[in-house]
Order: sequence, then structure tokens, then C-alpha cells
Amino acid sequence: MPSEKEKYCNKGSTEKKLHTTKQMLDLFAHSLELHRNEGHLLQQNQQKYNMLVNEINMICAQSALYLPKHVKWLGQPAWPNK
Repeated sequence: MPSEKEKYCNKGSTEKKLHTTKQMLDLFAHSLELHRNEGHLLQQNQQKYNMLVNEINMICAQSALYLPKHVKWLGQPAWPNK
């Protein structure tokens, strides 16, 4: 089975070679566009993720204000003996 290079070199006319080259360049340009769009979507998703993490951190920080000062851990009394 001939390789792509052999197929390209065996084409009869220059016009066919130019057409094939243009098709390959168009496919390559389309591929680059897809990669660029994918990168943009990844960046947007990263920004949304960062915003959610910041919101969660703020909620946790606010919630910490409502936690009791003395927490009973396993094996410890709830309030220290005086």
C-alpha cells in the first residue's frame, strides 16, 4: 500500500497537487481552530472552577464563626475541667 507521500508524488498534474495541498492546509487550519476553541473552553472552565472554590472558601470561613468554641473530640470531655 503506497504511503501518503507516494500518493502525493504520483498525482498526474500540478493542479491536482495544488488542490491536495490546499485541502491538507484547510484541514490543518480547521484543526488549529478546534484546538484554539478547546483551549478557550478549558480556560473558561478553569475560571468557573476558581470562582466556585472561592465561594466555597468564603462560605466555610463564615460558617466557622458559628461553630462552638469547645468541640468534644473522641475520648475528651466537652468542656475542660476547672
